[in-house]
Amino acid sequence: MEDRPPERKRALPVLALAAFALVQAVGHTQDVRDKSGPAALRSAVDQRGPGQDDVGIRRLAAMLRHHRSAGDLESAARVFDDLFPPEAAVDPAAALKAASTVPVFPGGGAGEMVKPVIGPEGAHPVFISPENERDPSADIVVPDGGEWTAFSAAEQWSGARPAAIRVRKSADRGLTWVETLVLGGGRPLTDPSLRRIADGSIGVAYVKGWEDADGDIAFARFDGALASADEFPVVLSRADQRSPSLATDHPAYAAPYVYIAYAEHDGGVGSIKLRVSRDLGASWSRDVTIDSFPWVDSEKEIGTALALDPGASALHIAYARPQGASTGIAAATSSSFGAIWSGPLFLSRPDDRPDRSPAISAANGRVVVVFESPTAGAGSDIGCAHSSDSGRTWTVEGRLAASAASETSPDVRASGGNGAARFFAGYVEDGVRVRLLSCEASAPGAWTSEAVVPEAPEEIRLGSAIIVPAPGRDGAAGAGVLWGDARSDGDIYFSSAATLSLAELAVIPANQDVPYTEGTTSFSVVKTGEGQVDWTAAVISGGSWLDIRSGASGTNAGTIVVAYEANPYQSSRSGSVRVTPSDSGIPNVTVTVTQEEAPPGTLSVTPEEGLVSSGPEGGPFEPSSLPYTLQNVGTTWLEWRASKTQDWTDLSSTSGYLAPGASR
Repeated sequence: MEDRPPERKRALPVLALAAFALVQAVGHTQDVRDKSGPAALRSAVDQRGPGQDDVGIRRLAAMLRHHRSAGDLESAARVFDDLFPPEAAVDPAAALKAASTVPVFPGGGAGEMVKPVIGPEGAHPVFISPENERDPSADIVVPDGGEWTAFSAAEQWSGARPAAIRVRKSADRGLTWVETLVLGGGRPLTDPSLRRIADGSIGVAYVKGWEDADGDIAFARFDGALASADEFPVVLSRADQRSPSLATDHPAYAAPYVYIAYAEHDGGVGSIKLRVSRDLGASWSRDVTIDSFPWVDSEKEIGTALALDPGASALHIAYARPQGASTGIAAATSSSFGAIWSGPLFLSRPDDRPDRSPAISAANGRVVVVFESPTAGAGSDIGCAHSSDSGRTWTVEGRLAASAASETSPDVRASGGNGAARFFAGYVEDGVRVRLLSCEASAPGAWTSEAVVPEAPEEIRLGSAIIVPAPGRDGAAGAGVLWGDARSDGDIYFSSAATLSLAELAVIPANQDVPYTEGTTSFSVVKTGEGQVDWTAAVISGGSWLDIRSGASGTNAGTIVVAYEANPYQSSRSGSVRVTPSDSGIPNVTVTVTQEEAPPGTLSVTPEEGLVSSGPEGGPFEPSSLPYTLQNVGTTWLEWRASKTQDWTDLSSTSGYLAPGASR
């Protein structure tokens, strides 16, 4: 979710090498020798090569999982130190930078908004000031039996350069955002990634800028009151670190770990790295290299996105890296607390266009990745890939959005609630609206339209947007949207505090009773729930006498006009019209037209007399036959039947129908 001016685009370059192939990631830098007994397993050698003794690492990870699940924190700490040893040596630059901590101070409440709020109706202001606010990140805290509280962090600029990170919270489902905490102090702070990290604790990872394109990763921890915060360095070095992404294994463990993934640029080499904290960010492990690659093109960006699936006890990462003649999106998975990683695997096709801005979410063994995929023209689509087996295999080459519009700024989050988990995904369309979709976690890839925000798109120009998981008042899974309005200076709004219910169609009435004569009738299509629904209507039975005159397609509400022919029969008949949403996740609706039977017609039979025939005994008899003319002199169809009263007579026809005025 990048929303930066051109001068910020220096961050995170890559080299486009078509022949450069992905290799097995270096998952750790230690050699765990498999000797007899736990003590031998805990002995660590400082360096190891790619793929060496992964079995030993996995065994240590299994021991760590056992100790953490049992609540044996002392044993878990010893195993953690073997999996993630401290730095072998301190970077000389770190000592100089360590003294430059970030001051943290309260930033006031709603009174700090010193300019008029001009957001569209239904949008709730989050970060509003005369300065630019951009790149929001957010999460929620849901206490047992209580309402959720939302926390959001965003960059605040001063003039043409980034300055501070501002944190705000809402305790009324996003309607108002009052308490504020500011991380600042002279150095530019950018790229905030905010997550709840434990009961009562929120964390923010961010980049602290230095001279000469040197960014370091820092971490701040604060409580729910936003009264104060503690700031800790994560990476201090002469290399350039960017794009931090934060995750935690809370609430799977009573003493949760915190994970930060980031991109590092050192000379002509780029790396995707991870660090782990077992004390809520107060100290951090040595880095684990997930992937490395040539990286010299300063115009290309590398973004990271990290997610933890507590149900599968797995970490998942998606990131941009060289692929073909440009950049693609790769993914990797770790089931060892980040010590070693599978893959990585590409989720995008190699071409000459830079795929970027990945977002990832995971729940119950399902993983979804969305990313921005430029098209051959000037726009972008939203690519999508998903895994149903915790990252072992992937379904790729999907599209969350692919239209003539330009789609940017994708995001995806899982929202649990009381029922089945759902993934909520969103993106900015043509810079004027955010489209929100969802799918069941059990069926990733089957997306349903949820909502379009804000409500007055003609008034705004969108920068970026992120999804905020937000259960409804009934506890069902839901989501909201934080989006940036970049009309003059950047401001940030929250779109809705309500559960975004699944959109549905209703067609009223379910049946129309019509007379036997020809004519027209109509049905009203009504959309319920949030989101846009496109639909079509078609006659599925009774096509010989029913026809849709108007309203064969529409969006949201509409009217379907159905024409019917006269009923020629003295029995009623029914036909059906089906309304089908373009979104396969929304049920079809079928309605009926029931036409009454026709009244009896008026039958005239000529001649009126019966057949009189004479002749000698044994015949012949004259006349041998008498033709009768049957005519319908009424105004409706009629059905006639004929029968004989004498055995010596025969009838040429015994039944039939006559239209008004017809004869036979």
